Amino acid sequence: MHRVDAEAGSGQVTAAADDLAVDGVDEVLDIFLRYGYSSNDVESDPELDITRHAGRSFLVRTGQYAWHVAVASGEPEQIVLVRDAAPGQVTVSGEPSELLLWLWGRRPDAAVSIVGDPAAAAALRDLLSVATQ
Repeated sequence: MHRVDAEAGSGQVTAAADDLAVDGVDEVLDIFLRYGYSSNDVESDPELDITRHAGRSFLVRTGQYAWHVAVASGEPEQIVLVRDAAPGQVTVSGEPSELLLWLWGRRPDAAVSIVGDPAAAAALRDLLSVATQ
């Protein structure tokens, strides 16, 4: 992301290689989103409170790769990630590099395909914006 941010200043962002971008998508969903929310203390950081998104589910796809992400209800709520194409309330898909940049908030919604509940897409962006700060 640092390279992308530096290139954005010049107006010419170079796409990441597909295999690197797929690895990056997996990393942002698994390490930043899933692990980041599960390993932090909500009481010490109210932004980590995901109860407002409990019950939401998302499918993220690029090529043959798919990630099903859900905000599980319970005590405590948690992010559940399965590397599977199970349907979600919204499907966000695109070319690997564009999808990775969208997940990091570096691309607008128009850079990817969003099919399903727009509120679910906004919830995913909200979760990611906190997880990737």
